[in-house]
Amino acid sequence: WRSLMDAFDLNPTTPASDSLAVGALAIDPGNPDRVYVGSGEGAGGAYFGVGPIVTNNGGAAAPAWTTEGVAPGSDALAGAAFYALAVDPADPERVVAATLRGAYRREPDGAGGFHWAQKTLGGTARQRVTGVVAAITGGVTAFYAAAYNGLIYRSGDGHTWAEAGAGFPTGLGRISLGCQPDNPNIVYALASTGEVYRLDAGDGTWRAVSGVPGSLTGTQGWYDLAIAVAPDDPNRVYLGGSTEFSNGDWSGSAYRCEITLTPGGPGMTATYIGGLVHADIHALVFAPGDPNTLWLGCDGGV
Repeated sequence: WRSLMDAFDLNPTTPASDSLAVGALAIDPGNPDRVYVGSGEGAGGAYFGVGPIVTNNGGAAAPAWTTEGVAPGSDALAGAAFYALAVDPADPERVVAATLRGAYRREPDGAGGFHWAQKTLGGTARQRVTGVVAAITGGVTAFYAAAYNGLIYRSGDGHTWAEAGAGFPTGLGRISLGCQPDNPNIVYALASTGEVYRLDAGDGTWRAVSGVPGSLTGTQGWYDLAIAVAPDDPNRVYLGGSTEFSNGDWSGSAYRCEITLTPGGPGMTATYIGGLVHADIHALVFAPGDPNTLWLGCDGGV
């Protein structure tokens, strides 16, 4: 491992910006040298960054990294923080961000560059948005975004958003989202309360998934909350949370979950897989197209 940002020397002029901590990261699936970084850590709410940072050459050569501003009328992202970033599979220049100040879309600024424009979810622009994912099928992209303590929203372009499905409860705090990159029709939401919900777009209804391990998030769902869907099976979900006592020691709360659909609603059979993992899990990501390689990021590293 080596640092890619040692030469990125930016003295922030925004008083609230105190860190280059990374809250979110996204990579162009067609060009892994294009990397989008959301500075400032949304989950802990302790480190506030300088806004979105972009490289087109993998951070290897000057100018390796550049910051991008916000669109006129949008709340500043300098002095804020990021939860998640999602690249449009059909347009790698288009990225949607989930931030402490709302959902933002990266779009042309009319002067040959890009800026990030704040979007309205459920009639509100400035609000905490804690999750965003993107998927594509038949050449059509779907974004999903989760509002803190609120609902889940869907958009075809990251600009206009509408409530996604019916029956999703409010008051769940932070929400993380998961779906397969080529299947926007099945979406999972993991809440800070430790509850899991599933949306099947065919009938447009959110349903609670039973059988979630009660110890998954503990009291730390606001801090460590990760979910991923297996790329080869929409009924296999991986969950990450806080801590479990395993084999005489405290380890990471990580589970592989098989989903079964029944007339009474979906249920899961969870298998503990975190025995060799440090506690407090923040990221679960599959290697592209490889259902057997799962990357896990936690307080102990990768």
